[in-house]
Amino acid sequence: VVEEDKKQQTTLSVLENPFKQDEMINLDETREQLAKCLVTSQTEVPPSKPIIAVDDVGIFTKSDIHLVKAKAKAGKTTMLKIIVAAIMLGQLFRLKSLLDNPKIVWFDTEQSMNDTKRILEDIIKLSGKSSEEIDEHIKVYHLRRFFSEELQRMFISALVEHKPDVIIVDGVVDFVESFNDEKESKRFIRALIALSEQYDCSIINVLHTNKAQEDHNPRGHLGSFATNASETVLECEENGGIFSVKSTKTRHARMPKWHFMYDSKDNIV
Repeated sequence: VVEEDKKQQTTLSVLENPFKQDEMINLDETREQLAKCLVTSQTEVPPSKPIIAVDDVGIFTKSDIHLVKAKAKAGKTTMLKIIVAAIMLGQLFRLKSLLDNPKIVWFDTEQSMNDTKRILEDIIKLSGKSSEEIDEHIKVYHLRRFFSEELQRMFISALVEHKPDVIIVDGVVDFVESFNDEKESKRFIRALIALSEQYDCSIINVLHTNKAQEDHNPRGHLGSFATNASETVLECEENGGIFSVKSTKTRHARMPKWHFMYDSKDNIV
């Protein structure tokens, strides 16, 4: 009788998975997992933590992922230099930092070593901070020679080592084998979401849009999943030497449009 009761209890606690018919679901484990994820009217949720504000509208919240998209050479990297310089300075142009003692990691998988070094040089020029202070708070990595599996391992290592407030992935397409592989792209974006929550950081992905001039969608399945999952999507455009930054998708207040350019002495203004 005791053995029969045990069998019945086991039967009641295990269910066939209709989504994956060769798998059984342990209901006790799943109930426990669901209980941890339940949100009620009494759930205490910490306030959102945007890293920077434009005209007092906060963007790039921590514990979430974000996307910067544009055509090639349309100002994506320069825009991010301005944002990082504003974080370091406290306020730059219309941008105001919302971080104290910031820790920033920047992965550059596209540019030459000279251009990667220029990221730091321009941030120093914009912020007026010393090179020592910039090196203390910002870790920029030149990773153009590495393949996707190596880049993914380095990404995890940087999160563990530096515990950054912000990690910029300038060239996220290089972190996957194929940006048109639906399964790989979805799994990669889901992993980024999990890591942003686990390490309480803002993950900013940078991705080119499709080559057709009128097509403003980021490339492939990777771009589609990144767009849908990101809290903030910003787009950079260039017209006659003036670069514009606008919010094309957001779950909260829309960031006001802002602009920058290079003057005759190659300064960002």
